[in-house]
Formats: sequence, C-alpha cells, structure tokens
Amino acid sequence: MKTSGTNTKPERCKLSLFSNITSKKEKKMKRTLTILTTMLTILLFATPLFASGNHSRNLVSATEFDFNYTSIIINASKLEASRAAFPKIMYPDEKVLYGKWTSLNEDDLNFLLGYGIVAYSFTIEEALTNERAGENPLVVEAESLSGPGNWDIVLSEAIADKVRLAALENDLFSSFKVVIVTGGVSSKFKHSHMVCKSKKSD
Repeated sequence: MKTSGTNTKPERCKLSLFSNITSKKEKKMKRTLTILTTMLTILLFATPLFASGNHSRNLVSATEFDFNYTSIIINASKLEASRAAFPKIMYPDEKVLYGKWTSLNEDDLNFLLGYGIVAYSFTIEEALTNERAGENPLVVEAESLSGPGNWDIVLSEAIADKVRLAALENDLFSSFKVVIVTGGVSSKFKHSHMVCKSKKSD
C-alpha cells in the first residue's frame, strides 16, 4: 500500500504541473490573439486612408461612421457643376478618388457611356429618390470644381477620406452608386414654366 502511495504522488504532481503549464499557455495565447486583433483593427481603418500617398489625413472616428451606406451623394448645387460622361471626384491636391478609367475595352466603354459612372440630379430631393441612392446615402458637400468644363468634383481632405472609406466598405464605386447634385433648373421645370408663360400670353 505504501509503495502504491509513493507512486501516485509524483503522478499527481505531474498532472498538477501540466495543468499549470497549460493554463499559462492559454493565457499567453489569449493575450497574443487580443494584441493581433487590435493591430488588425487599426490596420483596417488606417490602410484605406493612407493608401493613396503620404498625405496628412483626418482620421474618421469609427463611432461616428456608419458602415452601411448605400451610395454617395455629392452636393455641388451651389457651385453649379457641369455634367460629363466621365467626371472625376478628387482630393484637394487633385489626386483622383473616383473616375480614373484606363484601358477600357469597347464593351466596357459602351456600358459606362450608357449607364454612366455617376447619376446626376438638379436637387438634393431628386437625388434622394434616385434609384442609385438607396435607403442610407452618405450626403457630402463639394468644396470646388475642376476640369476644363467644371465637371470634376473636388472634396475637402476630411470628406474625401470619409467617402473613400464608405466606398471601400460597401463597394459603392465598383457598383457606380454615386449621385452628383448639379443645381440649376431641370428640363421638366423649364417645360412647365414655358407652358405657364404661354398660357398667360394667350
């Protein structure tokens, strides 16, 4: 009986020691996973904002950002932007955020010309009802215009960063979910105005 007692004691010690080692390994693994998760989260937010170059960017706070935007609506109505087949959306330094197309084959070109890389509207109200807008559009203000015909849209750095992140998170650029509000008077309004004017003259 004594012999069996002396044999079981070392076994118990081994089991206890193994248990302690396993517990320490688990804690170390959990700590490592936590660090890795934190690093990946930081990279996820930082990469889209700094990928375009070594510019000083205003980081978008995750708590203030909605990750379920359905489109980008850019209000350039006060600037009275012109319309074009291939308008560009740019940073203040004219780095292209959207609208830079290279090596298009004939089929792609015909599709883009027919569908349009952006949709246009005359008012915000009209833009919100556009089929491309969806239920939760990100509405931003244009800072200025560029291009030979004032059809390229320039955004502030902070807004451009937010638009870039929203587009990346929701594939908005690849699905052409962009609406530009140009301001001015729609052809429908012009027509009704002309009809009213002609009735008055009669």
